[in-house]
Amino acid sequence: MTDHQEQLSNTDTAVGAPPVSEEKGSPVSDDPVYEDDGSVILPPRTGLLRTSWYKRTGSWRPFPASCSAGLAVLATTLFLIGLVFCRAHSVKNPVVLTGTLFFASGLIQIIAGIWAIVDNNLFGSTLLLSYAAYFMTYGAIISKPFEVDGSYTQDAYDDALGLVYAAWTVLDFCLWTATFKSTVPLFLLTFFKWFYMLLYTIAVFGGHTGVETAAGCC
Repeated sequence: MTDHQEQLSNTDTAVGAPPVSEEKGSPVSDDPVYEDDGSVILPPRTGLLRTSWYKRTGSWRPFPASCSAGLAVLATTLFLIGLVFCRAHSVKNPVVLTGTLFFASGLIQIIAGIWAIVDNNLFGSTLLLSYAAYFMTYGAIISKPFEVDGSYTQDAYDDALGLVYAAWTVLDFCLWTATFKSTVPLFLLTFFKWFYMLLYTIAVFGGHTGVETAAGCC
């Protein structure tokens, strides 16, 4: 492998702060920066799930980024969950989402998340793999073959489900804090995902139908 084909590690691609313009003394917000060694530093990108400035891994790689596919199935699944929680067309049972949870936001996001690892994208891989794990967990909980609800009384089931959602709420909050210096769409995506988790956790613990509907609207 030649020098210009050398793949950079996560340490090399992580750039702590945006470069500063010598003329204006302010961070360069949009334009890539070309360093003397030939590397290119790029600003945060929503579609690539890049939350900070990063180095291009090399022009030799012929493969596209996978994050767009992961974001597409994430948006579709969250939209469907929101419709069920809002009881659109009087649909209350989320079992119809099982296929989507396992094969769309489960399988596809796992593939996209692993591909983000190959692309040295730490945040992108963490977000996609974590959300894939959540959706598959939710799919297993509501699926009949796993019989999760049959192992509890109704009150005990709500408490157990609330504990699961409380844990994912904490994780979503951590992912949201990682986007404070990122792009606005990424900031809003992780915020509303965390707020949805928070509201649904409250709804499950307290048995509040109105709060569940509000969670679906997020």
